[in-house]
Amino acid sequence: MRYSKGYKYQLKTDYTHPRPIFTVISALVELPFIQVDLCGIMTIRAGYAWDGASGPTVDCESSMTPSLVHDAGYQLGRSGYYAGFEKSARKWWDDEFYQMLCDRDFNLGRAYLYHKAVRHFAARAFDSKPKAIIEAY
Repeated sequence: MRYSKGYKYQLKTDYTHPRPIFTVISALVELPFIQVDLCGIMTIRAGYAWDGASGPTVDCESSMTPSLVHDAGYQLGRSGYYAGFEKSARKWWDDEFYQMLCDRDFNLGRAYLYHKAVRHFAARAFDSKPKAIIEAY
């Protein structure tokens, strides 16, 4: 059996983000669970796994979609999609996360703190390698 640690949730239906994402080049992106079309529309496929909002947070309905989209955007960064534009792309994804929280009537004070936390602490998550695959017998 092969698995990865660190995921709490798994998407059961495809999710298409309604706004075009930050793109560097007009190129089709085809990762196993993330697709981006030539217009910058990102679709996250059923089966995608993510960990919700990271840090000392409590996951709630209004933070689930923003955390999903933010994690997928960071995965694009880890996959090298933003080579040479990492700082700009990471800022865009952090700002999109904040905007999505606000769009969902998330508490504005908490949204501000979440945004500050990802800006301050999440650089390593954008630049890190994908999670290790562990073999179990």
